[in-house]
Amino acid sequence: CVLRKNFDRGVKHSCMHLLCVDDDTNFLDLTTTFLQRKLPAATIHTATHVSDARTLLESEPIVCIVSDYEMPDKNGIEFLHTVRETHPELPFILFTGKGSEEIASEAISAGVTDYLQKRGLEQYDRLATRIRHTVAEYQTKHELRERVKELTAIQTISDLLSDSDGQLAGQLQQVVTYLPQSLQFPEAAVASLAIGETEFTSPGYEPPVHQLVVHDVITAGTELTLTIGYTTDSVSETDSDVILPEERELATTILQLVTAYLDRRHVLADLRKANRRLDLILENTTAVMYLKDADGRYVFVNAEYERLFDIDSEELVGQFDEDIHPPEVAETVQANDRRVRETGDPIEVEERITVAGDERTYLSLKVPARDEVGEVEGVFGVSTEITERKERERQLEALNREIPWLLSAETAEEVAERGVEAARELLDLQANAIHLYDAENEELAPVAYSDAVVE
Repeated sequence: CVLRKNFDRGVKHSCMHLLCVDDDTNFLDLTTTFLQRKLPAATIHTATHVSDARTLLESEPIVCIVSDYEMPDKNGIEFLHTVRETHPELPFILFTGKGSEEIASEAISAGVTDYLQKRGLEQYDRLATRIRHTVAEYQTKHELRERVKELTAIQTISDLLSDSDGQLAGQLQQVVTYLPQSLQFPEAAVASLAIGETEFTSPGYEPPVHQLVVHDVITAGTELTLTIGYTTDSVSETDSDVILPEERELATTILQLVTAYLDRRHVLADLRKANRRLDLILENTTAVMYLKDADGRYVFVNAEYERLFDIDSEELVGQFDEDIHPPEVAETVQANDRRVRETGDPIEVEERITVAGDERTYLSLKVPARDEVGEVEGVFGVSTEITERKERERQLEALNREIPWLLSAETAEEVAERGVEAARELLDLQANAIHLYDAENEELAPVAYSDAVVE
């Protein structure tokens, strides 16, 4: 963990930390002098023994090693093998005065980054150039790996939150369980997510020594807090911040994903409630409801429509009015629909519809159905049966016309006769009679009655 930390910290600093290893102090001083001249921003650490070099490698953010071949405790290739055990990609340049094809071949097989021989001062120019290019490539690869790691984490957590119907607690717990694996020191990393008063924490969670906290608020007003960090202090005192910029971006992005996920669940929950209410209306209302497309084909009907015409919505969808109603009825209904589509205005009209051979009257409210850009793409209608109401209106009108006749009658008997006749003809009360009080006999006596009473 410490070695990885030194590497990560080294590539993020503008200062390049180099490690030069050579048992010959004269060559070591010469190499250091030239490299400081050619790479003025570099910090150069030196060691004359491999053991000292290992100590520096563990304590300093080394980004490149320049090593001699012949040394007393280990040769350069043996040193390379020990470095590759913990730093498989750290740039390692073998800079030796003893050169041969055999050594070069062995070095390449061992995974050396470059191989140079100490032949003249011009080789130091070449060495500085190789170091600059090698470290730049090394840093680029590292940054690319970090970016890929960040994007992989974002994609993985996005996939975890893609199921809006999943169990909320389980999905959020998966997020904080996975997130520490994406940080630079996963062995010491922890994460917690607080949503209002509820908190989800990664397994074995402890308050982190180094931490980053980001905040957000969902649509419903609940505050979210995401905390990432490390539980052990494995950072040297000279390092001011162990949290990498990539980790800051990652935490912010993950919290945005969680916020969007919770907002989506909130919206879907509201939609489900609205759908349940709508279903209650559609299933239980006595009004007929329907939706037709721009060509007049049925797209939707409610339960009352199915009951009224004894047809399932699956059978009705895609059909036209002429497939259901008599021609004269279909023509009237389509004319009203066409008026709504052409004007874009709602209308309220009476429509006479034949149902099971009986003619009924409906008061239909028809409104234009519009698409997302406001164009009319159909007609939505709500039709309420008013047959009985229309009949009562007809009867009241007919009775009003009888009033002058009643007023013109000269005797009570004549009023009664005309009343019985009106009840029979206008109200369809075939058996009816009018009785008046007979004071002499102290009884109600029939004055006028219809023939059906006698029968």
